[in-house]
Amino acid sequence: MLGKIYKSALKLFAAQTLEEIYKATVKEAIDLTQADYGSIFLGEKGVLHRVYTTAPLSTRTEPRSDGYAYKSFRTGQSFILSAKLLREIHPALLKNGIKSLVLIPIAYHKKTLGLLTLQSKKDKHFNNEKLNLLKLFGSLISLSIQNAKLYNETKTALKTRDLFISMAAHELRTPTTTIQGYVQMMKKKCLKGEALPQKWIDILETETIRLSKLLGELLRVEQIKTGQLKYHWQENSIREILARAMSNFKISHPKNRVVLQDQLNKKNDMLYSDFDKLLQAITNLLHNSVKFSPPQSEITITLSHDKSFYKISVIDRGRGIPKRDLPHVFEGFYKGRDHTREGMGLGLFLAENIIQRHKGFISIDSTVGKGTTCEIRLPKN
Repeated sequence: MLGKIYKSALKLFAAQTLEEIYKATVKEAIDLTQADYGSIFLGEKGVLHRVYTTAPLSTRTEPRSDGYAYKSFRTGQSFILSAKLLREIHPALLKNGIKSLVLIPIAYHKKTLGLLTLQSKKDKHFNNEKLNLLKLFGSLISLSIQNAKLYNETKTALKTRDLFISMAAHELRTPTTTIQGYVQMMKKKCLKGEALPQKWIDILETETIRLSKLLGELLRVEQIKTGQLKYHWQENSIREILARAMSNFKISHPKNRVVLQDQLNKKNDMLYSDFDKLLQAITNLLHNSVKFSPPQSEITITLSHDKSFYKISVIDRGRGIPKRDLPHVFEGFYKGRDHTREGMGLGLFLAENIIQRHKGFISIDSTVGKGTTCEIRLPKN
């Protein structure tokens, strides 16, 4: 009998996903005990949820909070329910041919994760020998489930870390591009013996400080673990953010023209926000627009509002985004069917995350051959 359990355990540990483990668990438990049907229940916040079953619909019953299933889950005890007991507590099961039931806790380090339940059409099918066998098997089930969970958590953590690093690299690219552009212009001025405009020096200083902040965030191990960049909240002028984005964009894309249409009519534009993050989001939208626009084409930014929201629209007259790609444009690393464009497909993904952190909304409307409009809505309060 131990040899059978050993072989069953090997099959459990060979399964890689939780779904495969559930299926293998029930199959092996049925083979070990010659039961007819089996189910796996897992507990979440004290509530049992059926995650896998081979039982037909007619023999499935939902655990009652005062029933044997929850008693087994809470106490860690195993129970055998005979036909006589089932007649009292689950007459519908008996009516549908189930005459014996066993409940086995799935526990890990004295913590019950869930239950394995087996049904038989024979009365008194389950005895103490089979119960002890299932108890031993139950401990192996918990190990395989826990191993699969840890494996999945590790995979998710690694993916989050890799995504964070890619996002951070994407953010770092914008200030470095701006700095590089101004340095090249300053170099030309110096070679001609001309004075350097104070505005250029101020922008370089600002972008260098911004770059330093981003590098500091990248180096924070805790932020890599959580996959989140730190936000610095304060009152900011939306006009100032747009002006900075346009200024930086003109340096990195001198052949393209960007125009601002301010429809606020001199009304208040102050927003509790993170200046650098919103700047990054707007910059990403501008860079996305220029990717799909012909050289020297015009990009329009409109700033407007309604009763509850400030609205920022970035409008281009480029080739547009195919309908098949629109549902995926905010996914990380998605670059569409056309992979000839530069970048890692993180611009819109990062922009959406930034806007969501500001309790706002972002949407895209695009028509192939006519252009794309990306709208941001930021709550006033």
